[in-house]
Amino acid sequence: LEADGFTFDVVDGAVYVKRTSLEGTIVIPSTLSGYPVKGIKEDTTVSGAQFVDSDEPVSIVLPEGLESIGEGTFSNCYTVESVSLPSTLKSVGSLAFYNCSLRSIEFPESVREFGSSVVSNNRELTKAVLPSHLTEIPKGIFSGCESLTDFEFPSGVTTVNDYAFQSCGFTELTIPSSVTSVGAHSFSSMERLERIVVPGSI
Repeated sequence: LEADGFTFDVVDGAVYVKRTSLEGTIVIPSTLSGYPVKGIKEDTTVSGAQFVDSDEPVSIVLPEGLESIGEGTFSNCYTVESVSLPSTLKSVGSLAFYNCSLRSIEFPESVREFGSSVVSNNRELTKAVLPSHLTEIPKGIFSGCESLTDFEFPSGVTTVNDYAFQSCGFTELTIPSSVTSVGAHSFSSMERLERIVVPGSI
C-alpha cells in the first residue's frame, strides 16, 4: 500500500512502514489510511530497497504509538543524520541503524528488547543514551562508532556483551563496579583509548 509518500503493510489493523519517497525532515504520521502506525520494518519485497533513498541529509521523526523498529530497517541509509524515537518504542531489531550517519541517539525508557549491532558503524556518532533499566549492553551495539565519546553506563548494568564498544573513540573509560561479565572484543581496537578503569568485580 502507498499513501502520503510512504509504502507500508497493514497487519491485523496496524501499519508497518517499509520505505518513503520523502526527503529532508521526514515526519512519519501516527496514522496512515486510517490505521495506527505501530512499526517500521525492512522492505524485503524489493531487492536492495532502503527505507529512504536520498543524497541529501535526512532527519527521521517517529510517531508516538510506534512500538517496533524491525531488523535492518534503516541499514545503510547513510544520509540519515538524526532520528527522534517515541516514548512508546518497545523493541529495536538487529542492524536497525547500521551504517547510518547519526550524530547522537537516545533510546527511550520504554525499550525492552534490543537486537545485535543496532547502531554499529555510525562513524559520526558522538553521543548515545541507553535506557537506565538495562542490565546488559547489547551485543555489538556501538561497534565501529569511532567518534563515540559521550556515554554513561546504566547504573545497574552487569554485562557488556561481545563487540559492544569495539573501535569506539573513547580516550578514557570507567567500567562500573556493577559489571561482572565482559564479552569477547567488547573494548577491542579502541585506538584512542589512553586510560581504562576496570573494577575488581570482573
